[in-house]
Amino acid sequence: MWQHGRVRAHIVNGHEPAHTVSKRFDFVELAPDGTAQSAGQAPYHDYRVPTPDEAGLLRTVVDEQWLADGVEELAINWAMEHGFLDHFTEVRRRVEHSVARVRTQVRRRLTQEINYWDARHAELLDKVRAGQNPDIRPETAFARARELERRLEKRLAELERDEALRLKPLTVAGAALAVPHGLIERLAGKRSGPLSTYAKRTAEIEQRALDAVVAAERRLGREPKVLARNNRGFDIRSRTPDGHYVFLEVKGRISGADVFTVTRSEVLYGKNADRYRLALVSVSPDGPEHDKVRYVVEPFRSVSFDDFAVTAVVFNWHEMWARGGEPT
Repeated sequence: MWQHGRVRAHIVNGHEPAHTVSKRFDFVELAPDGTAQSAGQAPYHDYRVPTPDEAGLLRTVVDEQWLADGVEELAINWAMEHGFLDHFTEVRRRVEHSVARVRTQVRRRLTQEINYWDARHAELLDKVRAGQNPDIRPETAFARARELERRLEKRLAELERDEALRLKPLTVAGAALAVPHGLIERLAGKRSGPLSTYAKRTAEIEQRALDAVVAAERRLGREPKVLARNNRGFDIRSRTPDGHYVFLEVKGRISGADVFTVTRSEVLYGKNADRYRLALVSVSPDGPEHDKVRYVVEPFRSVSFDDFAVTAVVFNWHEMWARGGEPT
């Protein structure tokens, strides 16, 4: 169980009124022990609202102290330290580079025009002293040169305001409590045993599955990298010898399992990504050396989401396993 806080930031420049240069949202995941991490991009795509019966079961959960303490300060502090400062640095670097280029061009163009009209002014004065009647008066050329100087000064001041960036105070735009389905089943009496034991067992199965796929990728001559748990869409990015990437979503189940669940984000990524594999791992009770791995190519080609409220799809493990083959 965890909270998700949606932290919002605006980067503005030095104009009055200030112009927004960049907007950014970060989703921060807060655990009951007070730790925080990124929740990834748009995690709400994989969640649904509880049914009335489920909401009734959760009434005691929402009264827990760690929820009563709120998310604002912790979410903002984490987002500032891990995301927004780097983002601000990147935006500032980009803006300063752009302003420097424009400043050089403005100075060059307007200085050339100022020099032209100053030289023209001197030329016209010589003609007047020589008794000639030039087509424009020297005072006109002099006035144009001074007007261009004022334009240059004004434009340079505007560019200074363009790069005078500041980060407005962060705000939490919203927060939500995310509850795993296993906890709801426990509250409903459908599962027994300590929650910590179940979580530990689940984590062990997931790690076994990742380890098995990493080993399979290395046997294929690729360089796999396991991504953060909150990465949406795939678990492993594996580099091929020719520099391309293969993206793998890993699903591990104890041997004999009947079904497995794939989230909306995972399905959408798998339908649109190149070189994508659904890696199924049958985790053996006899130990890791007996774990079996199969890859399914284009596993979700027939899946569609006509209803946005659908956040996950339950697949038959045996049917999907039959569609797979040796790692490739």
